[in-house]
Amino acid sequence: MKLNEAISKRIRQLLYENTLTKYQLFLKSGVAPSTLSKIINLKCKTVKADTLFAIAQGFGLTLSQFFDSGFFEEISD
Repeated sequence: MKLNEAISKRIRQLLYENTLTKYQLFLKSGVAPSTLSKIINLKCKTVKADTLFAIAQGFGLTLSQFFDSGFFEEISD
């Protein structure tokens, strides 16, 4: 799995666990819905660190907590 795939899966997992929509995450994080959609739908090969930070904060998580997932243990080139 590539890093952008792991990030997408983690965001989808957190949306499901927190019963949030992308729009609600936008309201909490300030990350535009179009950007969230691009990340989730794998239209972005990379994600800026500040964007990930804002997304994590939108879920009430630190970056460390965001990356504390088995998805990131399966990263390959």
